[in-house]
Amino acid sequence: MMHEQAREDRDDYVRIVWNNIGHAKHNNFKKKLTESTLDPYDLSSIMHYGCFSFSTGKFKETMVPIDDLSLCDAMGQRLGMTANDIAQLQRMYRCTSGPTPAPQPDPTSGPTPVPQPDPTLAPTTNYPTPAPQTPSIPPTDVPTMSSVPTLSPTERSPQPTLQPTEPPNIQPTDTPTPATTVPTMSSPEPTLQLTPQPTKKSCGSTEWQDSL
Repeated sequence: MMHEQAREDRDDYVRIVWNNIGHAKHNNFKKKLTESTLDPYDLSSIMHYGCFSFSTGKFKETMVPIDDLSLCDAMGQRLGMTANDIAQLQRMYRCTSGPTPAPQPDPTSGPTPVPQPDPTLAPTTNYPTPAPQTPSIPPTDVPTMSSVPTLSPTERSPQPTLQPTEPPNIQPTDTPTPATTVPTMSSPEPTLQLTPQPTKKSCGSTEWQDSL
């Protein structure tokens, strides 16, 4: 049991867009001569590729239906086996019982409507939406400007006035200031000394002569 698009007659139902398929993935779209063609071609088969399988880019189809492009939504479904898939498996395994075919989407019916809630099960009482609560901040003991008493000009304490003071009058005195005597070093005076020197006279007597 091979992929459905590998059947020999697939070109009668789908067209392969080779330009949108990577070169390394071309072998996935080759035909298989052993594929069974006893059942009608099934675009909704669980063994069929989707329209964008192995695409080289987003929103680039690799396989499109020939008759109706809207059938592209049914291609590549993985909800379950179709009636043709079950019949093919029964022939392969020679059995008569099998699973129940999966429900197939009807391309002409449009999208499945969104289920709406039952109005009979809705609550009859409309409760008001609670208002958002704002956390309250406790008051502090910081005094405000309104709580501070205001003193009138008559109640304010007088500010002391600073009087300028005169500098003391110092009178000069007549007491002379004693001068400081600084001793000076003086060189000693030369002292004259009398040295007796004997002198000889012709009379043979000795006399003294002053000399320096």
